[in-house]
Amino acid sequence: MKFINIEKAQTAVEFLLLFAAVILVLVFAFAPRGFITNSINSAMEDSIDGIKNMADGVCYDSDGNPC
Repeated sequence: MKFINIEKAQTAVEFLLLFAAVILVLVFAFAPRGFITNSINSAMEDSIDGIKNMADGVCYDSDGNPC
């Protein structure tokens, strides 16, 4: 009977270690300098730069109307 309890305890410890590892990876991924956060920020900056470039390409006449 003790053997079954030891297996259950080992399974529980393995599950807790796996859960802790997953949480740790998520913390590092979504940290302010994490790789996912940096990727999202880079994509947003590229999009904003593209919008600014398109806006700079619009010409205006002397009355302020687009050409």
